[in-house]
Amino acid sequence: MRFFFIAVYFFIQASLLFGNIDVRASIDKNLVYMDETITYSLTIITEGERIKNPKFPVFNGFSARRTRNQSQMSFINGTKSNRYDIAYQLKPESAGVYEISPTVVLVGGQKYESEAFNIEIKKGYNPNYQTSVSGYNQRANQLSRQSSRKSPNANLNTPASSQDKNSDLAFVKAELDKKECFIYEQVTFTFSFYRRVSTLGDVDYNPPDLQDFWVQDIRPVKEYYEFVDGVRYHVTSIHAALFPMKAGSLKVGSAYVDCIFPNSQRRGSTLFDLDSFFDSFINMNSGKEVRLRTSPISLKVNSLPAVQPDDFCGSVGSFEIFLTRENDKIPVKVGQAVNLKVSFGGKGWVKGASLPKMPKIKGVQSYETDPKFDFVSEKDFSFFSKKSYEIVFVPEEEGDLQVPSLSLTFFNPEEKIYKTVKTDSFILKVKPSTGPSSEKVLDYGEVQENKETRISKSSIENLRYLRKDLGRSLSLWQIWSKRNLLIFFTMCPLIAVLGSFFAKKYKSKRSDSKKKSKRALAKALNSLEQISSQKKSQQIFYTELSDIIRNYVGERLNVPEQSLTWLEISKILYNNHVSEKLVKDLEKVLNSASYARFGGEDVDVMINADIDKLKNILKQIEKVVGK
Repeated sequence: MRFFFIAVYFFIQASLLFGNIDVRASIDKNLVYMDETITYSLTIITEGERIKNPKFPVFNGFSARRTRNQSQMSFINGTKSNRYDIAYQLKPESAGVYEISPTVVLVGGQKYESEAFNIEIKKGYNPNYQTSVSGYNQRANQLSRQSSRKSPNANLNTPASSQDKNSDLAFVKAELDKKECFIYEQVTFTFSFYRRVSTLGDVDYNPPDLQDFWVQDIRPVKEYYEFVDGVRYHVTSIHAALFPMKAGSLKVGSAYVDCIFPNSQRRGSTLFDLDSFFDSFINMNSGKEVRLRTSPISLKVNSLPAVQPDDFCGSVGSFEIFLTRENDKIPVKVGQAVNLKVSFGGKGWVKGASLPKMPKIKGVQSYETDPKFDFVSEKDFSFFSKKSYEIVFVPEEEGDLQVPSLSLTFFNPEEKIYKTVKTDSFILKVKPSTGPSSEKVLDYGEVQENKETRISKSSIENLRYLRKDLGRSLSLWQIWSKRNLLIFFTMCPLIAVLGSFFAKKYKSKRSDSKKKSKRALAKALNSLEQISSQKKSQQIFYTELSDIIRNYVGERLNVPEQSLTWLEISKILYNNHVSEKLVKDLEKVLNSASYARFGGEDVDVMINADIDKLKNILKQIEKVVGK
């Protein structure tokens, strides 16, 4: 009987500790197009201890971004209750039907699950999607027909639409700087976001589909004011250089922004309007979500003229070619290396250009380096690029060396013709090489008198006597060489000791660096285990998560981690042959960490998912960089 009451007691305690656990999930739609998003919401309510290590679903077919992390603790009738509210924004990546598995929570050995969902993703854009509130598209169409900006003194009596309170508050437009171009010719894409009121929160820009173009962003983003029909707008413009990769009728897809506008906006309010002030204060955390989207743009891309010169390099634009010599003031000698540099660059993209090769020159050994894409610069939304390689000449004969001219042909889209540019030929004067000069051996039988020294006959006889013993006389060069050999052998022990010391120091330093590099992954995984087992605030947790990533990249690839930014990390990973998918996955974790550090409250349930994801990414990166 006593054991029965003990069992009942523990059952009641367990019920109080883990009772009333509720796990609920929901989605706002189960049919979505490629240009839409889905909101996945999750609510977990427990009574008793806080839950740990829930298993979140894998969002196959979507890229997920966490938009809400909130936790709340309350006491009702002496019972502690914990509530977790989590939300993800899901963006489709590929068409198909996908299942979102349940979220699983284990409490006291018992499993609790949320609902599972099947979602269908369709290709293309939603034909019934409301891309803007009433009045926006009308304003955008009016603007697209205008050829230039209007003056601030333009007509101020343009009536606003009366159909919607928010009409004319904002609109978007997209345009290309030309409607027709040649293949590989630069076309500048401009996306502009016009608004008269401030948005709530961040504006999410989604670029168009540009699968038939090579794309290079043009920085920075432009911010300015513009008057349209007498109304002043704040404008944000984003620019990109597009290089079409094939001929035909190409399409620049639809670009859009997702933003939130205030629910109410009083027209004609002033700084001293108290009603307007309190309205905006009350509504500052609520508003209407709006998607403003541009229409696709067609671009006619022409092929290059069919008859191409033999030395056509494949670039389209306006370019020049140069052949220069380093240290051209220093004379050239036989056997001495001469560095020449071939540079090709100008307005356009030359990364794929084929540079001319230096022909064989008689009496010269030549070596060429691999071409290098040197730099990219921007000016007035036009791209200027440069490609170069070096040639090492080693002359084998003295005399005048004729360096021939190099030529290269490109297509100029403005003149619509192939143009050839050439370098100047020049002459290198090659002088004979200079080595150690051999001095004539003095024959003591032919010693003559001079103004400075007189040698007596007895001295000559003595020298002849010594000559018999030595066999033959020694030159000054032989005497100098033997003296230095004696000094060298005397210094050998000291040189050996110093060499051994510095070699040991270098080997030790290199060994420490190599060991530190190999321990980087183990250290990162251990740090992740430590922060997952500690109860810390969300901001501290994600700050340490970002530091772990930065420290791993710095220690594994031997770069200073203190100043590493995400741009530098991505460049380092790309240079070490890490795939673009892994870099993008790591970027998603860092973006999630940045969002969590500055928004939301403390929530333990998110820790395990991000840590497991990061562990998997780091292990895959280690396989690549460890080869």
